[in-house]
Amino acid sequence: MTERVSDRPAFTMGDVHANAGYAGPAFQFGGESFVRASAFVQAISRAGQDAGSLTARPSIRGGWALARTLISLPRIEVVLTDEPSGVVLRQYLCVRTHGLRSHLLARGVLAIPPDPGSYLAGRSRRALRTNMARAQALGVSCQDLVDADKAGIAIAQLMEVGLIGPLNTASTERWLLAVDRAGAAVGGALVTVDRHWAMLSMVVARSSPIRYALHAELVRCLSGLGVQYLFTRSRSALALPPGLQYLQSVLGYTVVNLKLSSRPA
Repeated sequence: MTERVSDRPAFTMGDVHANAGYAGPAFQFGGESFVRASAFVQAISRAGQDAGSLTARPSIRGGWALARTLISLPRIEVVLTDEPSGVVLRQYLCVRTHGLRSHLLARGVLAIPPDPGSYLAGRSRRALRTNMARAQALGVSCQDLVDADKAGIAIAQLMEVGLIGPLNTASTERWLLAVDRAGAAVGGALVTVDRHWAMLSMVVARSSPIRYALHAELVRCLSGLGVQYLFTRSRSALALPPGLQYLQSVLGYTVVNLKLSSRPA
């Protein structure tokens, strides 16, 4: 995919938590201000769909929580290359909603450790380790990242079982595949890598343990390539349903604002 980059970031997620000390965990997944801000954002969305509903109207208190959350979140600069993969990530992050680059705001980002083994360590990763063990007991293993043309058979198998529909996979995207004992595809993750940054566009799996195993293997692969940060191609963390917020929290994502750099990597 790309050669490994030896220099590691001076700004890691440990620094994020340290620099966000004035804000505290209240502005992260599950925190009081985050929960209120998230409820406000989702109420705004529901109100737009059902203008006549009284229950869908957002509260002023939630609006203040949203403002405080956006102001208090730490910020990471995104430096991309001019290669096709960098162009893809830049185009996604530059999307504007109501005049704002909404894809830069309150986004869950995972710092990829230089030592992938450290990602699995600690009490906070217990659910991840448990589900990886369950996937292993099922005879599931994950393969290395491959181009879409090399994943043709596996993609067809994922389509057969209804995990994905017809895809127009870009040349910049790579597949990480999970297979069972018979070698049949039971899950997959689609990712775009641009030197220090990666965007996870899709994760599909036949069961929750396989999904966890795929993510852990993806972190290992990205670490080996020198990737420093991973974000998902999804809505703002504030707009995600509670289940996905919990999943990102368990997997180690931190809510941050992104700043897109004009200088190439």
